[in-house]
Amino acid sequence: MFKKVAIGIGVLLLLFIVALILVPNQTPTQQNNQNQQQPAAATPATTTPTTVTNPTPLSIMTASVKHYQDLLNAGETALGDKPYTSANEALAAFSDPNSAASKFSDYRKNLDPQNDMSYLDAFKQADNFFTANNEPAAMASWRDSMTEMTQDLYQWVEVATKWQDGETSTANLSVAQNKVTNDLNQAQSIAETIK
Repeated sequence: MFKKVAIGIGVLLLLFIVALILVPNQTPTQQNNQNQQQPAAATPATTTPTTVTNPTPLSIMTASVKHYQDLLNAGETALGDKPYTSANEALAAFSDPNSAASKFSDYRKNLDPQNDMSYLDAFKQADNFFTANNEPAAMASWRDSMTEMTQDLYQWVEVATKWQDGETSTANLSVAQNKVTNDLNQAQSIAETIK
């Protein structure tokens, strides 16, 4: 009996030593960073606020509007063009990384449209061109329009999720999408008045 236990312990010890040799020595932080660097197969392309080469208030604000339009477009692409027949069917689709359910989930997680407040950075950059004495009133109007747009984008993501699960109509999805598009068009129009 002692011999069998000793052999078992020896085998386990040998396997442990082989594992130490074959697996690179990494700290938990390094392992976590490595895991974060490898995107999922269905991860949509990232959309980050555009850096402006020769910034002006208009170019900064236009880049921000474009960023959010790109964010909406990426969501529409990830969402797919037809809803699942039920929430259960959508849930089952998560096992396929190329399904619309997986792609939209990755969009929500990786691009995080519901928490993107980068327009505030754009506002600050554009606002730096002015003083309190010469700042156009349109600056505040643009910020307010973009604030409304982010709220409507948040709602669009919620409606899109329900649409994909078969819990709301295509008409409701269109209404939510149109609100975001109209907000972006309004913000761009306002930006174009700022000199």
